[in-house]
Amino acid sequence: MQKAKLVADQAGTLESLETHRNRAGDCLSAHWNPPRMVATEADVSVAPTRLALATGRCSQCQCVALPDRSSYRRPAVVSFNRHNVWFRMSSYRVRYQTLEFGDVDVHLRTLRDRQEFSDDEQVAEDLGISSAAWPLFGVVWESGEVLARLMFVHEIAGLRILEVGCGIGLASLVLSQRLANITATDHHPEAEAFLAENVELNKLNEIPFVRMGWHEEQTLLGKFDLIIGSDVLYERSHVDLLSSFIDRHASATCEVILVDPGRGHQAPFTRRMQSLGYEQSAEMAALQHPAETFHGRVLCYCRP
Repeated sequence: MQKAKLVADQAGTLESLETHRNRAGDCLSAHWNPPRMVATEADVSVAPTRLALATGRCSQCQCVALPDRSSYRRPAVVSFNRHNVWFRMSSYRVRYQTLEFGDVDVHLRTLRDRQEFSDDEQVAEDLGISSAAWPLFGVVWESGEVLARLMFVHEIAGLRILEVGCGIGLASLVLSQRLANITATDHHPEAEAFLAENVELNKLNEIPFVRMGWHEEQTLLGKFDLIIGSDVLYERSHVDLLSSFIDRHASATCEVILVDPGRGHQAPFTRRMQSLGYEQSAEMAALQHPAETFHGRVLCYCRP
């Protein structure tokens, strides 16, 4: 498995070993000898969130230096994963944690807290994501953990599963551990990179990801047998948007499971789902509170 970490700053100079370790996370090199050779402009292809580059690596830890022509605006980390997808990670701070699901450990790379923010190229702003809302995708929420624990025991054999508003993608990671047919979606521009990093961290098969908003009617997602989500009824406007999105991608016998912490939009959402031909299911009533401190609800719907 080929794996490398790249550290570059605006001036194109390599950083100290201590800073390098802090930013790159898994560099295990005991000695830092920056190579003289760096990638040239011809070696670098810069996209909004991805990089493709040639070699210029440190023999100790496989790090690569880039010149200032790579258009970085601030220090950044670029990770190479085993699926040959390379993401540019901005200079926000992250943390690592492990959650236990029975005898299975799920390792997570998340934002350090809900105060982190990085939108230098205004990609999130252009998508209508405010600075206050920007970090919400990148932390573990209680409702997300509840959904993941439900998915750890839910029957999944033969089902095509879609997670909407996946955020950090904990439920998708748990389902991937179980070898489920899972696809993840989110509107946030950084969600795909975090999911790819966590797939790599847990040594899982690649999880298909599509960045899209619920208002988009023309998609190639197809139909799904199980659609899941957590804390996705964040605003009143999400009731119509999410219900319509679910209906467009639901198979004839689709089951819908949404974990809601209680933001006050459950009743109108249920009425909307019923108007689309779904029935509210009580089959998961025994799992309404799988977490001791969780005071929300597990909303379940199915087509008769």
